[in-house]
Amino acid sequence: MNEPNPFSSPQSELSDLPHLPASDTSSIVVKVLMWILWVMTLLGESILLLYAFIPRSDSEKWQFSFQWVVALAVLLTVVLAIRFLLMKKIQLPWLLLLVFLIGIFIANMITTLGMFAMPQGGQSFILIGIVAVLTYCPYWIKVKTKSKPL
Repeated sequence: MNEPNPFSSPQSELSDLPHLPASDTSSIVVKVLMWILWVMTLLGESILLLYAFIPRSDSEKWQFSFQWVVALAVLLTVVLAIRFLLMKKIQLPWLLLLVFLIGIFIANMITTLGMFAMPQGGQSFILIGIVAVLTYCPYWIKVKTKSKPL
């Protein structure tokens, strides 16, 4: 005689399902956004690299300059410090995404500096910039969650 009512509210059925806390949900969203931004960055750099390997006239010879080495060293130090020192300490997922964007932007600056500012001798900048972008792979970035124990 106790047949289930097909017109009963689905609220009782939904309450039995496990739900993620809000912080876990935002961590997942941040991780997905990191993957999307990182893949788009790699695609954008690969398109820009086509420009970098277009042959140019030999009249533009690159002169070694200490200023370019200092610029590369400063940018690379900032990128690696953000990635390996700052991002490990950040607890909030959305703040981590903001810092991730800043680091990816600076890593792209290294590549574009090598492509456009020093077209003849910028291969080292391009390679170092690509390696800097690869260090920001979201696979190696841990997004911390604040889930409560049950």
